[in-house]
Amino acid sequence: MERLEKLQTVVTIINSGAFEIESYVPEKNLPFIHVGDSAIVTLDAYGSDVPFSTTVILIDPAETVRDGVTTYRVLLQFSGQDERVRPGMTANVLIETEKKSNVISVPQGIIESNQGQKMLKIKDGDTISLRVVQIGSVSSMGTVEIVSGLKDGDVVVLKEGGK
Repeated sequence: MERLEKLQTVVTIINSGAFEIESYVPEKNLPFIHVGDSAIVTLDAYGSDVPFSTTVILIDPAETVRDGVTTYRVLLQFSGQDERVRPGMTANVLIETEKKSNVISVPQGIIESNQGQKMLKIKDGDTISLRVVQIGSVSSMGTVEIVSGLKDGDVVVLKEGGK
């Protein structure tokens, strides 16, 4: 005759560490990302006004093809525990790959190219003229660093009149 025993829970495993996020980065962005980079995550459940701090803790060395695009899995870890974060939530990730201070930047779309030179429309009084500038880093948010050709106080034309 079989003997039946009542099983009791002896150990309950609880995730005592911080939650992690898995994200896939296109290969063209991979050279800019490093383990230890800071990132801001927003969760769809709470909206873009509620940021969470995370850090890149792993970058897979092997590619993963997703929808025909070569990507690399990046693992991020929340900086601390937060009861609002739950498994399965949808996240938006912004990884900080470079941080600069006292930089002049403009929207990428207003930079004009003329014979290999980058130019911006500058307003001086009632006059608008083109000025040659040298660009630096380009952010994922669509802004471009202006390394030279523009100084603090210059008025850049974003959009002319009714155009």
